[in-house]
Amino acid sequence: MASLRAASVLRRLACQSTPLRSRSVLSTFRRPMLGASATAQWNESIGQSRHSSVAHFSSESQVPAETKTSSDGVVGIPIDFDIASKIEGNESQIATIVLQPGQVLRAESGAMMYMTEGVQMNTTTGGGMSAGFKRLMTGQNVFISDYTYEGPPGTTGLLALGTDFPSKIVRLNVNEYGGKIVCQKGALLCAAHTIDIEMEFTKKLTTGFFGGEGFVLQGLTGEGDVLIKAGGTLIRKDLDEGEELRVSSGALVGFSQGVEYGTYAKN
Repeated sequence: MASLRAASVLRRLACQSTPLRSRSVLSTFRRPMLGASATAQWNESIGQSRHSSVAHFSSESQVPAETKTSSDGVVGIPIDFDIASKIEGNESQIATIVLQPGQVLRAESGAMMYMTEGVQMNTTTGGGMSAGFKRLMTGQNVFISDYTYEGPPGTTGLLALGTDFPSKIVRLNVNEYGGKIVCQKGALLCAAHTIDIEMEFTKKLTTGFFGGEGFVLQGLTGEGDVLIKAGGTLIRKDLDEGEELRVSSGALVGFSQGVEYGTYAKN
């Protein structure tokens, strides 16, 4: 079993138990023995806003004020995921994102299900082979895909992303969790182009061996939204300061900064 302590956590529970402690926690749990599972869906209307174009600039003074640059030099207008993203399906969900000219969506390589005319895909290592190796160690692919829409102003493109196994999808804003969310390996489906994937190591050998998540976790840092995938029903749990929650080994999906994650041994 594993234990956590923190400010905000996300986890997935199967049938056993593991502990978590913290101030506020976001968790998800799997209940395979239940007859029905809860499904969270976001059915929001799609809108349009500003129009621009993606480009690379040699100096910061040339970058338009409304754009943001990723750590590997990709420039684009931030996506408003509140109105542009939609999660559909029940037991096996997909995500659809509406792209406007100038916006960039970064997604796991191989996740694309379909895209409308005008949507372009550019697959790279996202910062060189060292960045690709870092993603590989966290359960992602070496390559990552950037999606842009190159249609005329006033029009939009649609992109649909799926998972490699039946999963639920949840959208989180990294800024709301102090600029960093730690997830299980391979959790990321897609994100704003300003999100980076870092290796996060467990602090104890016993946690790596018996916590069910391995020694390397996935750290998502930067600005913007991320869409995370996980099998089973997703449950959010907010922990009070000092509170401990025991979670089944391997059921943890993710947690925010301030959460202490470790193993629990019954006396």
